[in-house]
Amino acid sequence: MTTISAWASATSYAKGATVKPSASQGSVAIALPNGDFESGLTSWTVGTGWASVTGSSPYAGSKFARFTGSGSAELESQAFDVTPGQVVSATAMARVFHVDDGAALALMWFDASSSLITVSAGNESTLENGTWGQIVCSGTAPPEAATVELHIVATRTAGASVDVDTVAWMYQAPLSASPLVYRAVQDTAGVSGLVEPTWPTVVGARVNDGTVIWEATEVSWIEWTARWILQSGNTEPAWPTTVGGRVRDGTIDWECVSRRVEDDKCPQSKVVAIMASKVFAADGDIIRFSATANPLDWSSRDDAGYLPSGLQQANANDMLVLQPYRSNL
Repeated sequence: MTTISAWASATSYAKGATVKPSASQGSVAIALPNGDFESGLTSWTVGTGWASVTGSSPYAGSKFARFTGSGSAELESQAFDVTPGQVVSATAMARVFHVDDGAALALMWFDASSSLITVSAGNESTLENGTWGQIVCSGTAPPEAATVELHIVATRTAGASVDVDTVAWMYQAPLSASPLVYRAVQDTAGVSGLVEPTWPTVVGARVNDGTVIWEATEVSWIEWTARWILQSGNTEPAWPTTVGGRVRDGTIDWECVSRRVEDDKCPQSKVVAIMASKVFAADGDIIRFSATANPLDWSSRDDAGYLPSGLQQANANDMLVLQPYRSNL
């Protein structure tokens, strides 16, 4: 594999040398502008009842968006170009204080004339006790789609407010042209100019750059960038105590999960044996067992289940002891 360097000024290039523009071409990831609301509500079209709030326990940073109006209202992002079949997904943190209130994300797909084609709706917030929780949304651009907008929809009836913070999405700007590289075609070594040339976008077209002549050549390349993925903060966060609640810690989102087995088919019995990568537990006159290598799952068909031990004994007595004996239960 050949490594292609970016163009550099005042550099000697021999005939046959290949460079790529110093500014990347083609499809690039585009962050959602002001998704953390640290600049207030700029970059958003604001519905009635929305405001920017400083303090009051934001999920991250120092600001968040708060809806205190009645009924429903939206925050709308600007429109971004898409191509049919393109997948876009988004996430946000929401805080709701009343069971009848809620927050959700929606992707609005528009055609070239800005007419709405369809809506990809996400899940609504499920925590109503003032704990931050995640809401998500994902969709695929339909045929004839030209642009997409991300909408935050808040509904309030009786709660103190509906709060939203840390809105982000996975979005790639469509390719504007085929990736091109540029090969030096002058007879002898030349030196590039002090200012990067305007690169041609047609294969075979040439441009003069100092004493170098570049010719556009179609090729593909892969760029690798190393960066850390997750990093905790400098101080330990205030951990949520509600299952499903989330807290931001540096660049990590922690979610509160239960340590109990929540499957209602688990008998919660003290009469237990572990063997064959399963947990066996007495439940009256039957013996229930978990899925293989997953003691949290007691319901999967053809994996978890029960043994009708009461059918094999007189009076169907409750099981009091379980033990392995010569690899058998």
